[in-house]
Amino acid sequence: MDEQKHRIPLDFSAEAFQELKQITTQGRCESYAEAIRFGLALFRWFIEQMRIGNEVFVRGKDGSEEKIVKIGGKDLTNLAAPLH
Repeated sequence: MDEQKHRIPLDFSAEAFQELKQITTQGRCESYAEAIRFGLALFRWFIEQMRIGNEVFVRGKDGSEEKIVKIGGKDLTNLAAPLH
């Protein structure tokens, strides 16, 4: 399958670039692009869960649960709302 690719220049702060490098290593990704694609896939999944009315929780080792409503300080509760 011939896949059309798009090159997108991205600007990262020094802190964000360090985070990308760390995530790429810890996630055993072959490239920064792969790490970003995984992040996009996870965010796409999260948006879809919110859109269909599901709630997403993290269960700790001790059994405690925390509802995910923010990632990186961004409030995600409005992802279920339709776009205008």
